Amino acid sequence: MTCRLCLKEKELCLSHIVPEFLYRDLYDEIHRAIGVYGARPKDWEYLQKGIREFLLCHECEQFLNNTYEKFFDRL
Repeated sequence: MTCRLCLKEKELCLSHIVPEFLYRDLYDEIHRAIGVYGARPKDWEYLQKGIREFLLCHECEQFLNNTYEKFFDRL
């Protein structure tokens, strides 16, 4: 598949749409947050790793993590 950052054909990682550290305050004591996919409670589900999709190759995933995510996590 095509990496959305480098646009090369590579195997893609299951990338977080929102960085994992931004969910930190939403998690309960067993590391779950509620994902809301509709207005009714039956449309909700627990998330333990945030929302992810096959988006970036390993190299681009690491680049974003090392260049941006770690920096903003420290703030």
